[in-house]
Amino acid sequence: PKARVSGGAGAVGLRRPRPESAGRQGPHEAPAPGIPPPAAPAPAARDVQLNFELFEPRQPKHVREQKERCQYWGPDQIPAEFLTALKDTWRQCIDERTYSAMFSERMEELLAALHGWKCIVEEPQSGPLCEPVLDLLLKWLTWMLFNTNTQLWKSTLEVISLLLTQVRESGRALTEREAHILLPNLIERSGHNNPAVREAFEANLRQALEVHPRLGLLPMLLRGLSSKNKRSAACAARALVEAVDKQVAAALSRSQKDLAPVLKAAEDKD
Repeated sequence: PKARVSGGAGAVGLRRPRPESAGRQGPHEAPAPGIPPPAAPAPAARDVQLNFELFEPRQPKHVREQKERCQYWGPDQIPAEFLTALKDTWRQCIDERTYSAMFSERMEELLAALHGWKCIVEEPQSGPLCEPVLDLLLKWLTWMLFNTNTQLWKSTLEVISLLLTQVRESGRALTEREAHILLPNLIERSGHNNPAVREAFEANLRQALEVHPRLGLLPMLLRGLSSKNKRSAACAARALVEAVDKQVAAALSRSQKDLAPVLKAAEDKD
């Protein structure tokens, strides 16, 4: 049978946190009413069945983000202790089967987890469902980009695109922490040698410009200009061109330090 995603928390909010005593092998709770079962995914994820059950993290997002405001999350290797902390938090707020798929070593399970999240994010009223765990979801998605499988990258970028669309259409914006999780990883990996994947990365970068103050994204775009991957640096340069507005232009004109990498990139023939 093909993979399917069913159940899940309602779009009006997440289920209450599970008790501290509820471990990974605790009693199975019935899924809360809410998002209807979506269609089955592509055959690549067949034989994997997921039943999404989401719970509120024990620690609210604003507390989590304040605590982790200086925590490094890419684009270079993520420290093992930070990845372990992410896994521990996800274990609190999602059912065991989905948790195992999200952090599996098997590609078909990872694809099934991505498909499940895609189906949830596509639901018109899923914004309140995703918002409390958006930082966690962006961490997991950017961690997925450390995998070298192109199919996983394409699915990951599709989910990121849907999330950014959801944020924009709901009139919200990425928090500073969410932007720092997402943008450096997108920029550094945007120089993929597959043109279709590279185009998807650039589309994600354009979407990010719509959901966070451009002045706040400027330092990340400037760092991207110095990427060792020339294609990534070029993608960062194109995103920077699109990001320039009155505030960004004024900030660049006041800082020779910030303007220098822009001028250097403009002179680079590659």
